[in-house]
Amino acid sequence: MRNKKILILLCLGALILLGILSVRTARAADPVVRAVIFYSPTCVHCHKVLTEDLPPLIEQYGNQLQIIAINVTVEEGQALFQAALEKFGLLQGGVPMLVVGDHFLVGEVDIPEQFPGLIEQFLVQGGVDWPDISGLAEAIGVEQVTPTPLSVSPTLTAAPSVEPATSVTVGPMPTTVSAPVPTSSSP
Repeated sequence: MRNKKILILLCLGALILLGILSVRTARAADPVVRAVIFYSPTCVHCHKVLTEDLPPLIEQYGNQLQIIAINVTVEEGQALFQAALEKFGLLQGGVPMLVVGDHFLVGEVDIPEQFPGLIEQFLVQGGVDWPDISGLAEAIGVEQVTPTPLSVSPTLTAAPSVEPATSVTVGPMPTTVSAPVPTSSSP
C-alpha cells in the first residue's frame, strides 16, 4: 500500500513537471517582433517616443516585443543609421526612426500611430526577426539577421546594453533622455 502511494505521488509529480515544461515551451514558441529605433539623446521627439509611446507597448507585449535603441550621435550608431537609410533608398533621414521588418516609421506621430498595428500584424504572421540592416547583427551580437520577406508588413523587448559613450547603444531603451537646458546669458 505504501509503495502504491509513493508511485502515485511520483506519477503526479511527473505530470505536474511535464505540465510546467510544456507551458514554458509554449511560451518560448510565442511569436516575437523585433525592431530597431534610431535616436539622438538631445532630440525631444525621440525622448517622447522612447519615454511615453514605446514603454506601454513593451509592457503590453512583454517578451513578444524586442526593441534595440541605437544612438546616432556615436560613430557606430551613425554607421548603422546610414546603413538603414541605404536599405530603404533614402538619401537622408531624421530621428526617431523605427525599423521593423522591411518597414520604417519616422517621427513622434507616425511611430505611435502605426507601430501598434504593425506589431499585431507581425504577431499574427508568426513574428519578425531583426531588420536586415548591414552591420546590425555584429553590433547586437547575433550570428546573423534573417532577412524579412518583402510581403511581411511592420511591428518590441529590451536587449543587453552597451555604453553609449563608446559604441552603439543597444537597449534596454533609455528611460531618461534629456535635451540640453538653455542657460540665460543675462547677469
